[in-house]
Amino acid sequence: YQNMTMVRAFREIESAGIGRAEKVGKEKYLRISETRRTVWERVEPLLQNPVLRRVYVHDLNQQTASDYNFAIAGETALSRASMLNEPKVPVWAIQSKTWQAEKDGVLRKLQEVPYPETGAAEIELWRYPVLLPGQKATVDPLSLYLSLRDRADERMQAALTKLLEDTLW
Repeated sequence: YQNMTMVRAFREIESAGIGRAEKVGKEKYLRISETRRTVWERVEPLLQNPVLRRVYVHDLNQQTASDYNFAIAGETALSRASMLNEPKVPVWAIQSKTWQAEKDGVLRKLQEVPYPETGAAEIELWRYPVLLPGQKATVDPLSLYLSLRDRADERMQAALTKLLEDTLW
């Protein structure tokens, strides 16, 4: 990240009362004295859904998904972390910037369709990278929660609650 981005992030965290920036020599550190769970509960209302928009495509297979850093996301990821059944239309995620850069190139073979249909896949276009460094295959649980928290389905809400309980606090 650029210096100014980090300065802004530190200021926002301090103004929200979540942490305090401390300078040690030339280095600046962020001190957070609360538990991870408490921090999450305080910041969660401030965080936005990572999904910018959704598109539906044909011809997205496991090989293409892994070659271009798609991640398992949405209801598909939640079903794998809970007792929910997998959705009929699999859900994948990719960073929106990557999608824009590649859709006229290597991803042009993916035929977009206007709505979910048999044989199609749902692609969530995210604001930020869908995989954390060293992470493979599935979006992180907190981002998954943010992407689905507004769904009205009670079973999904129960699965999301369980997902948060199982997250390392």
